[in-house]
Amino acid sequence: MDGGSPTRRLKTPEALAWSDLPPVWEDFLRFHTSAVSLQAVVRLFEPLLLRCLGPSLLQRLLTGSVAPRPMGGPSHLVTDCQFVLNDPVAKRVVDRRLRSTLFRALG
Repeated sequence: MDGGSPTRRLKTPEALAWSDLPPVWEDFLRFHTSAVSLQAVVRLFEPLLLRCLGPSLLQRLLTGSVAPRPMGGPSHLVTDCQFVLNDPVAKRVVDRRLRSTLFRALG
């Protein structure tokens, strides 16, 4: 639990060590802490990063080694991803007025 909240936040190493983690989420966490994922984000913002960081630092972002914290060995760059679990709500409470107002706004 997170400070009394019905959620649990697991950083990548904690989530990957969890025995009940479905394979799809393991793949998700491994991808989103990988060099391929970081490079995709860097490429998305490449023009701005080039302007702000210059070509040598941008190149280091694109080619440096990457590891999720605090797993893996030494690396130039560190990534992180959180896996958040929400406990199911015991009883579903729906404010019908709010729901109809929201749906009316969509139409």
